[in-house]
Amino acid sequence: AASRVVADLADFTDNPAGPRDGHGHGTHVAATVAGTGAASDGLRRGVAPGADLLIGKVCNDAGSCPFDAIVAGMEWAASSGARVISMSISAGPTDGTDLLSQAVNQVSRATGVLFVIAAGNGGPAPRTVSAPGTADEALAVAAVDDDGEMADFSARGPRPGDDAAKPDIAAPGVSIVAARAAGTAMGRVVDEHYTAASGTSMATPHVAGAAAVVTQRYPELTGREIKALLMDAAVDLGHDLFAQGEGLLDVAAAADRTVATGGPVSFGRLTYPHQPVTRTVTYTNLTDQPVPLSLAATLGSENGTPAPDGLLTVTPAEVTVPAGGTAQATLTLDGRVLGEDGVYGRYRGGLTATDQAGAVQASDRVTALLEAQRYEVSVGIVPPEGATDLAYGGIVVLPVDDQVHLHDEPVLLDGGPATATALYAGAYAVATSVGWRDAAGEWHTALVTEPEVTVAGPTPVRFDLREARPVAAELPQSTETNSATMRHRRTSTTGTWSLEGVLSGEYGAREPHWWTLPTEPVHHGTFRYINAQVRVPSLVTMRALGGGAPLDLHPRYVAADLAVAGQWQTWGDGAASGEARQTVPLVAHLPEQGTLPVVYAGGGTAGELAGAGVDGALVLLTPTDICGAACDYLALKERVSRAAEQGAVGVIVAGNQGQVELGRPSTSMVDCGDGPEGCPDPEPYSAVPLVSVPATQAARLVDRLARAAPVRVRLGGEPEVPEVYALSFVAGQVPSALPHRVGARDLERVEHRVHGTRPGMLSPAGVTWARAVPALARESEPALSLPRVATGRTLTMLVGPPQAEALDRFRLGTVYFDQPHLVSKPGHLRNLSAWAWPTEVQEVVLDGPTTITWNSGPLLPGAHTGDHTGSGFGTDWGYCVGCREGDRFWPVMTLTRSTGSFQDRVVGLVNDTGAGNLLFPGVGCEPPTCTVTLYDQAGEEIPQQLVPVGFTVGGTGTTADSGR
Repeated sequence: AASRVVADLADFTDNPAGPRDGHGHGTHVAATVAGTGAASDGLRRGVAPGADLLIGKVCNDAGSCPFDAIVAGMEWAASSGARVISMSISAGPTDGTDLLSQAVNQVSRATGVLFVIAAGNGGPAPRTVSAPGTADEALAVAAVDDDGEMADFSARGPRPGDDAAKPDIAAPGVSIVAARAAGTAMGRVVDEHYTAASGTSMATPHVAGAAAVVTQRYPELTGREIKALLMDAAVDLGHDLFAQGEGLLDVAAAADRTVATGGPVSFGRLTYPHQPVTRTVTYTNLTDQPVPLSLAATLGSENGTPAPDGLLTVTPAEVTVPAGGTAQATLTLDGRVLGEDGVYGRYRGGLTATDQAGAVQASDRVTALLEAQRYEVSVGIVPPEGATDLAYGGIVVLPVDDQVHLHDEPVLLDGGPATATALYAGAYAVATSVGWRDAAGEWHTALVTEPEVTVAGPTPVRFDLREARPVAAELPQSTETNSATMRHRRTSTTGTWSLEGVLSGEYGAREPHWWTLPTEPVHHGTFRYINAQVRVPSLVTMRALGGGAPLDLHPRYVAADLAVAGQWQTWGDGAASGEARQTVPLVAHLPEQGTLPVVYAGGGTAGELAGAGVDGALVLLTPTDICGAACDYLALKERVSRAAEQGAVGVIVAGNQGQVELGRPSTSMVDCGDGPEGCPDPEPYSAVPLVSVPATQAARLVDRLARAAPVRVRLGGEPEVPEVYALSFVAGQVPSALPHRVGARDLERVEHRVHGTRPGMLSPAGVTWARAVPALARESEPALSLPRVATGRTLTMLVGPPQAEALDRFRLGTVYFDQPHLVSKPGHLRNLSAWAWPTEVQEVVLDGPTTITWNSGPLLPGAHTGDHTGSGFGTDWGYCVGCREGDRFWPVMTLTRSTGSFQDRVVGLVNDTGAGNLLFPGVGCEPPTCTVTLYDQAGEEIPQQLVPVGFTVGGTGTTADSGR
């Protein structure tokens, strides 16, 4: 399909088959340049079907392109007489000083060849144009679709470092059909001869072919001048300069010019204090008659402020370019005219040359970044007294006064006790985190933010963790964390910049020890302190009696009730299309009261257990050979089983430092044959109850036992949680009154009652809770997990403290265990990745005791649109139900109950392959389970029509040549 004259071929990848394309990418782009379209009767010919080709293979058949192969190919092509070199490759964003970009510059300047290079597929984020397209001499190509819209994947400028304008030009790069290499299937195969692909790789050969046409028209011009002609003739599509470059390729206009220039003028990044900087512009006359030109230079700040007089000047203001000759002018950028109060930062503009009739003969873009004065900002961190093993997180410095024309992006600094950087005058937020161990070996974490730092000179920022406050809540009774999050959310004045520091935790081997520092109110943008906690009475308590004064231990199970992983059991056709269920190991709990003797059995080897007398006792183990920060689950499980065989009723584990993680089972797959009856019985998490305690407490217990004193442990706790505290604190600053103090009068009582046809526990998600308040701008706090609820039981929540206009949202997983340790998942395994459990949701404005009934009453389609507080505040679900669009009615409804709850199953959505979760907060409920019928006024049924619901993920186009 791409057959034509190939002047030479070369392989630089040591491919045994030589320069043969075993991938398909190279053939596709070569055909876009110069394919004849022979297999399509000329329909799919290239941009320059008359051009001769040099084919250099610099990428292997897997699509990897070694740097040395690329450079060797570049040098070979230039020395072999190529005038235009097309490279549909990219190696990541750089400032243009990388080896590949410098090689492009060197070869271009030495030979006059033009490199046309893909901008890369890292868009739409800024500063993603990739090397070697970041080279000064490269013509970097962006991609647009058939409608002239920017392809979402197309890399955006400016160039990192000096903020030079890149990309340079745009061309079609979405769903481009071109030749298919024999035996390959890259992209979307169209037929035997052609395939379709998207990417800036596909846009690049369009420009390379155009460059060949223009070079044939003006063979005397250098590659730099050809680049300038193509850019000058491009059609402005109305997109940003850093997206489209100069605009869409127009080969006909580029091949019909009077004057050529050297291309865009970049002054780069200029540091303070400023001095005049000059650039020389050369005009080349492409005709046999003199061309008088009037020159005008314009410049403006990226924030819209016009440049002051004298910032950019051109001399002389008029030149005459002789027939077939050249003339020069000088551009001068003088940053001194900005003074102390001028607008610094990014500037963009142009140099325009018009003839005597007023027609524009040449126009070159001009860009510069003039830095303002910088001041040193030092960040110091004072650790808490006695802290060891300090771990400093990175430091984020966020501009909050939205001087976007001045800043590239937030400043990221390496963490440490003392760090410094240089910043422009303005307002900033500074945030970081620090971790450490206390004298007992327990781990602590601090999240600290200075939300508004005004920089007008040298500025110190100091985080003194000796003054840190605990992120905790004092309640009417002793509790521990079930789930929690603490967030510092900082947003700049217009929302252009934002950061969010997050600490999250749940019940596990240790109680979270979190700290923060109080802050002052902000004047630029917003700051949000968000602290949400779900706390429960202690699941297990222990007090050691004997051998001294009573010793309180802090035991922890691996999880509150269920281990999080287990065995996938399949039957029928197995993983291909059969049924499946997952075992979820239960975590055995110790008795909630009573006393038990405790013995020490060292690391838990067979000999140590045999000599310890473990029968009927709690066994303390310190298996440091298998327990560091966390224990090897399988090895520990074996030792616990050995203790159980000898009569132990429970095992206490400790490590060398702090409180160890007990480890969790990994997921495995078991084929049960023809049915579930062939499945093995699921194994428990451990043979007997297993807890961890801090190393320091274990050492004191071992010391007592070593003195041959009998020691017993008194047990307590709440293995089945009677009450749950759900706490939410939101403020515009970190309060100084920490920890939070919450009294009984600050709490609203909410009872959850779950109906079930048989006993079981909810799974897998159980119940989650989140609170939405106006202060969060319609964003709810992250959902936190509550203890899992047994059917037929009541879970009591105490929610608070009161917050104005608060809307509490509860979500419950309505599927429960077939047995206490089995979760069934009907349906084919191949669909599990796109399958979601239907859940039930209730939104409540709490005003006194509230009872919420779950899984009760019939499900009926309903137009639930979300609840609202008295002032009208409510949550936005992102879609409407029962919608009319012209004469089309969309029967998209949720399944509701008379109790006011609704499920996230969507009626009216059929053939749902999982996309329903992206379009709506739910999954499709299809006939015959759910049917929708609409009647007219006469009672006649209105025929339904299936309407495809489509959407694009990631914007225009796909990236078939990702990474190339």
